[in-house]
Amino acid sequence: MFKNSKQILIGIVGLLLFMESMDATVLNTSLPQIAKAIHDNPIDLKVALTSYLLSMGLFIPVSGWLADRFGASRVLKVALVVFILGSMGCGVSNNLDSLVIFRIIQGIGGALMMPIGRLVLLKTLGNQIVTAMPNVAAVGLLGAAIGPLLGGALTTYISWRWIFYINFPIGLFALWVVAKSFPVIACHKRPFNWLSFLLFCGGLALLLTGLDIIVDPHIPHQATITIFIAALVLLSLYAWQAKHAKYPLLSRRPFKDKTFRLSFIASALYRLTSGAYPFLFPLMIQAGYGYSAMHAGLLMVPLIIGMIVVKIFVKPLFKRVSLKTLACVNLGLLIIAAFQFYWLATQYSLIAFIVIGFCFGFLNSMQFSIVNAMSYTHLDAQSHTDGTSIYSTMIQVASSFAVAVAGVYLTLVIGVDHLQQHVPLWAFRSVFIFEACLMALSFLVLWRLDREQPVLAKKLDEGGIPS
Repeated sequence: MFKNSKQILIGIVGLLLFMESMDATVLNTSLPQIAKAIHDNPIDLKVALTSYLLSMGLFIPVSGWLADRFGASRVLKVALVVFILGSMGCGVSNNLDSLVIFRIIQGIGGALMMPIGRLVLLKTLGNQIVTAMPNVAAVGLLGAAIGPLLGGALTTYISWRWIFYINFPIGLFALWVVAKSFPVIACHKRPFNWLSFLLFCGGLALLLTGLDIIVDPHIPHQATITIFIAALVLLSLYAWQAKHAKYPLLSRRPFKDKTFRLSFIASALYRLTSGAYPFLFPLMIQAGYGYSAMHAGLLMVPLIIGMIVVKIFVKPLFKRVSLKTLACVNLGLLIIAAFQFYWLATQYSLIAFIVIGFCFGFLNSMQFSIVNAMSYTHLDAQSHTDGTSIYSTMIQVASSFAVAVAGVYLTLVIGVDHLQQHVPLWAFRSVFIFEACLMALSFLVLWRLDREQPVLAKKLDEGGIPS
């Protein structure tokens, strides 16, 4: 093992998060060009985003069990190989079906990487993980920032296929470092609820499939209704089974706390809208205004900068303002910023794109931090671990459904028979109003939260809450 093994371990986990974050955003600026290459329309390519996000969300709960059963280092190396193979498969895809299949494979690999890295950090560093995670998170933000720019540059000047091929050298390097310096953690067998897993995966997959085909005129309405009913049956069976199972897929313990329960619902509702903007914003710039993928990537930079800058203000604000007040005020400002996207879809203005993008990124990241911190105020150590797994799954699943809902809405307002490479700006104006109105639903949940100021200030001083 290399010297300074703890620093090396932090660097490895940071690299894993970098790859995962970059790959989650790199495709956004390339969708219109990929659509042209495979002779499809860019709205239908939303499934290439949703399939990746959903497969990540579904396989996150499996990662901890696999690490305990087969060893973290071994599973992580397999995950990297799966991720690399999925990336290469995406790069050689010539139609939407094959692209989606390989995106799912990519998502499975990605789902196993970061949770296992975080688990090994926790077991190796103990309480020191509190000081290590901000550094890891910063690397993840760097990956999210580079993703749109890299995707735009590669798509514009080389080929969209290289947004996937680029994972080959990065993945091989990560595989080499993991093989050389990743610590060996003792394995121990524990039961895994495969029935819950299959019911959960099947239900959400069918639900997303139903959303994807609901506007397809070639599929009978009866088939679509049957898929939705089957999804609800599977998810209902999962809920019943999880309630009575000795080893549930996702622990119900954190939901006993009112603050966690309401924060989780508010966050899920919010992410069902905010998760659509990384898909809609680059799409509008290219398919609406007709600019290049590189142009779209550059215009995403102010939004990413806003997400990074906000980290400076998070903890000072948390210690001075009640979280409930902060969440409601910030959400109100965010809804105003979201409505401003309507004007961006009216007339192109570089200054407006920069200012509104920065403000939205700043407020969006702030809302994530507020609700995330609020969720953990009353949880003990074990519930904190369970809550992290639940939240990680929810973020990916909600983001995938956010993109799906936005794509369905665009298809409905444009009309299936009128879908083409160009997407009219009036359709974007309509969808941005729709998304901004949906954001207001979070208010109904946030308003029921109690004031958490004294508890939070104490836990922040102890380093016990991620922000």
